[in-house]
Amino acid sequence: MPRHGVITKKMAIRKYKPYSKRKQIGKKSGVLEKTLWDNFSKFIRLRDADWRGNVKCISCSITKHWKEMDAGHYIAVGACSGLKYNENNVHAQCTSCNRFKSGNQINYRLSLVRKLGEKTVKNLESIYERKIPSKKLEQFEINELNKKYKEKANKLMQEKCNIN
Repeated sequence: MPRHGVITKKMAIRKYKPYSKRKQIGKKSGVLEKTLWDNFSKFIRLRDADWRGNVKCISCSITKHWKEMDAGHYIAVGACSGLKYNENNVHAQCTSCNRFKSGNQINYRLSLVRKLGEKTVKNLESIYERKIPSKKLEQFEINELNKKYKEKANKLMQEKCNIN
């Protein structure tokens, strides 16, 4: 047993062993999931935009261009990861409400009820209460979702007079 603070040759070899294939795959899927979020977020903001590209924040109703908005979750990903890519749970939200006011939840819920109805909002809340976790997305699932939301976003861009 080595003394405290002494690194043996065996410990040094183990410390500098190259990454395993599993860790490399994990890094790759992390990059893919980041791309998926970018495409999903773009789709959400375009979905909520008018024909000029302006979007109202679901929480405070401030209007800005879709590129200046965030895609904010009603039920946070940390609270229920199973709702991360749920289109009913994510809406265009100003940076102030999303990042600095913790989603401005009370106003978010009121607007969500007006937009989707009480039944849909209660359904989202029941998923949260049951703590339904999301399963880790496989690489092929990430690729499929990525393709789906990229196509949806591109279609919305064309429909809304080539919003840039």
